[in-house]
Amino acid sequence: RKEEIRKSRRAELGIAYDEVVVLWWSQGLPEVIEEDIEMTQGVIQSLAAPQKSVFIMMLHPKLEDIRKGYLGDISRRMRQCCEASGVRFISPDKIPCEELDLAADTIVTAMSTEGFKSNIMGGPPVVHLLGPATRKWMETELFLEPPHYLPDVLAGESLLAVSQSDIGRILTAAMDSQVRRGLRANWRPPTGKAAEKIAKELIRLAR
Repeated sequence: RKEEIRKSRRAELGIAYDEVVVLWWSQGLPEVIEEDIEMTQGVIQSLAAPQKSVFIMMLHPKLEDIRKGYLGDISRRMRQCCEASGVRFISPDKIPCEELDLAADTIVTAMSTEGFKSNIMGGPPVVHLLGPATRKWMETELFLEPPHYLPDVLAGESLLAVSQSDIGRILTAAMDSQVRRGLRANWRPPTGKAAEKIAKELIRLAR
């Protein structure tokens, strides 16, 4: 089921079997969104030729609350970065989030529900992009602690990039089949009745 979804959604988006697909789920926090954009532009730049790469952008709807036209501005900036790097840009709609996750080769995000879902489904690996401003915000507002910050990173289920210089190396690791097997082997089902119910539904979808 999982591979069937992956193939059908990639075909729908016009993505070839040999193209490397990175999916970005932005966060919606005004305090750190600009750093999120800059870190993600570093991802795009690391995808430059010779490999054939596709960047899929999914923006948090709350970003439009920051200022009118902000979503369009971010879209324009990311498209321009893709064009400069020779990376194909896609901003899809009307595809279920979980199925879009399965169409990707790697998911990049500061923190998002979709990263959590991908790990549950056995989907593509998640790379958290936590620059200095984001890490400081996490420490002061969420009381999360370095160096791992997030439970899935601490558990070895996801990867972490904390600077622009980290991104290329971490993305390469995320594409490595041995690393991916290790990340999956570290995954443990979430606990708590609500989390368990959601996990079972996602696992059922991906099977």
